[in-house]
Amino acid sequence: MAYLNLSIHTDNQTLKKQLAVFLDEKENLKKKADKNVIIDMVATHIARINDQKQVYKFVSENFKYHDNINRTELLSVLNTTLMQDKKRKDSLKKTLSDYLAKHSKLNIEGFLNFRLKEYNAFLNDSLETITEDYLIEKEYEEFISLLAYFIEAQEPLLYRVHILPTDEERYRLFDENEVEMTNFCIREFLAEMTEERMNFDDFLLSTLISLAPREITLHHPEAVLGRNVITTIQKMFGENLSYCDDCAICNRKALEKQIFH
Repeated sequence: MAYLNLSIHTDNQTLKKQLAVFLDEKENLKKKADKNVIIDMVATHIARINDQKQVYKFVSENFKYHDNINRTELLSVLNTTLMQDKKRKDSLKKTLSDYLAKHSKLNIEGFLNFRLKEYNAFLNDSLETITEDYLIEKEYEEFISLLAYFIEAQEPLLYRVHILPTDEERYRLFDENEVEMTNFCIREFLAEMTEERMNFDDFLLSTLISLAPREITLHHPEAVLGRNVITTIQKMFGENLSYCDDCAICNRKALEKQIFH
């Protein structure tokens, strides 16, 4: 087992406040202790100080004039996601380990200012990725809200639609009288298509938007929960979407032949 005697100090009053608990324990850290334990502890505290500063800088520089971006929410998302990023901390621990292999005295200010260039570049890449995912998710939520508003605003062509997933990752559709309308809906959908191949998820979503039903029943939901299109439908219809796994429609046998080749 590798051991390390480490002296930690700072003259910066702000850093002293941020590192108060840690610096109070530095006498214990001077004692013989497991090197990996110390590196992990120091990396945790340095990351907390450095990352918050870098996150604030990133948001301030990139979204200063973006009034449509909730900067407080973005800051929270970035900080929370970084805390769960093990690769980020491993990168910092390596930088710290390389430094402590040659030094037994750690000047916090110096380390923060001069030893984290590579780590901060890695951190910035992570911030860009997290932000891109966040913005895509926000656009998706806005799109779903728009679709939900559109459906709510138009007159429903059917009050209720039943969705029955098939074994071929397709869907059979029934009206409120439990009469199957799959083939009719497919013909309507294909009439508006310009591409040759049919995507059944697109078919399902497009059909529901066109019919604008007030209620939807999804049969055998366990077969499809988790699919992107089902998640979208859940968001669009909310409480107007119900589930069933034991009724006349649930117990219908799948068609012997495929609905569409």
